Amino acid sequence: MLCLIVLLLAANWLLFDIIENESKAGDNRFMQEVAAFKASLRDRELTVKYKKNDDFLKKKLFKFDPNILDSISFVSLGIKPKIAHNILTYRLKGGKFKAPQDFSKVYGISESQFNELLPYIFIEKQEKQETTNAVKPVKEKTIKEKKPVLVELNAADTTELKNVYGIGSVFARRIVEYRKKIGGFSNKNQLMEVYGIKPEIYDKIEKYVSVDTQYINKIPINKVSVERLTEHPYLRFYAAKAIYNRRRELGKLASADDLKDLKDLPEETIEKILPYLSFE
Repeated sequence: MLCLIVLLLAANWLLFDIIENESKAGDNRFMQEVAAFKASLRDRELTVKYKKNDDFLKKKLFKFDPNILDSISFVSLGIKPKIAHNILTYRLKGGKFKAPQDFSKVYGISESQFNELLPYIFIEKQEKQETTNAVKPVKEKTIKEKKPVLVELNAADTTELKNVYGIGSVFARRIVEYRKKIGGFSNKNQLMEVYGIKPEIYDKIEKYVSVDTQYINKIPINKVSVERLTEHPYLRFYAAKAIYNRRRELGKLASADDLKDLKDLPEETIEKILPYLSFE
């Protein structure tokens, strides 16, 4: 009985080993078949690519001008892509082929290849190219001189100001902005207070402008606050405060004489600000 059991176990082990070996052998055969199939696909793909490239690189000779031909057409003539690229680079830098023989100087083109291409090289005459590429003469623009006009500074807008010789768009805008800031021009000399207008520019402008003081926006000095007074470019805070305190002291300011002898209000400032003050 014991011998029978041992024989059965031995037979079972031998059978399992045989089946496993056969399975491994089958797997190996399957993998070999797969590898062979993939190799056949690669060979087929390479064959197709080779055929495509062979068709693309097939040489075709035709008449051409090396000064205008594109890179693809150069390659179709049998010229290598790198050489075609060098030809285009040479042209981009201003190089030109003046005669068919100049094409033999292209680096990489052999003597035999040049002799093969020579009958097909056609270069347009230089005179024709120069005529085509000639720069057309530019017509000189006639500069319209501004006619002398007299412009009133306090009523003119930017368009009217630009009619004055020496005043462009920038100065016209700055003049209008400064006019609003001070309340109007009391005299022509104030133009030199506008940013950028120097004495030499003022000398050109001065005879073409006038000032009408009726357009000045005056400050009611007996009614406004210190803050309102300091908004004017000619008055600083302490000057405005001195005017306000004198008004409180007198009850009402009657004239410019009431502003004299104020410590923080110099006479020159009084002269500049006076046209902008109303004592009503």
